[in-house]
Amino acid sequence: LAFIMIFVIPKFKIMFEEMQLKEGLPALTEMLISIANTIKTYWYLLPAIPFLIWVALKLVASNPSGRYALDTAKLNIPIFGQIIRKGAVSRFCRTLGTLLESGVSILDALTILRGAIGNAVIANAVGEVHAAIREGDNIATPLKRCKAFDDLVVNMIDVGEETGELPKMLTKIADNYDSEVDATVSGLTALLEPLMIIVMGSAVGFIVISLFLPMVSMMKQLSEQTGG
Repeated sequence: LAFIMIFVIPKFKIMFEEMQLKEGLPALTEMLISIANTIKTYWYLLPAIPFLIWVALKLVASNPSGRYALDTAKLNIPIFGQIIRKGAVSRFCRTLGTLLESGVSILDALTILRGAIGNAVIANAVGEVHAAIREGDNIATPLKRCKAFDDLVVNMIDVGEETGELPKMLTKIADNYDSEVDATVSGLTALLEPLMIIVMGSAVGFIVISLFLPMVSMMKQLSEQTGG
């Protein structure tokens, strides 16, 4: 599309100017030419804008408060936020379950997990769990205060603590969440394919119609002149 806008549309623009239509170019064609002129003039913004956004996000994430705000925003993104949340919770449960099953103490496991979880919101929740356990509390209570964990996860962890089967329960939660993430991603992929086709088809259709309308006007003008 960028190639068409930069190299093809300007040639049609020259041709349309030579046609000297009485009524001028249709509004749709004018819009297409304006878009093409903008892209041709500011083509360097196409790679620059995504790069600048990436740099800005990196700078925000380099600050602890900015990282927390950014991770909170990620968890609240529609649809994708649920994938990120479930992926983080799955990683939390699987890593903690593996460490406990390997004989690592709960406090040491939480310390390791806090630095490896990859999400500031979940990491803060792990820190709260660590502090609560040091005070003699259980895991489920501080997790319940964290909005990142569903009630079902908290209840299953609570049951695992009471029955002494916490590592197995954590692994089961991780398996369930991994399955949900895979199903959601597969559904999104299936949805994005026709959506991309519609977007590309609409873009190409817009270009074709915009270039065809002046031809119709020209034919109409020639017909009127011939009739005269």
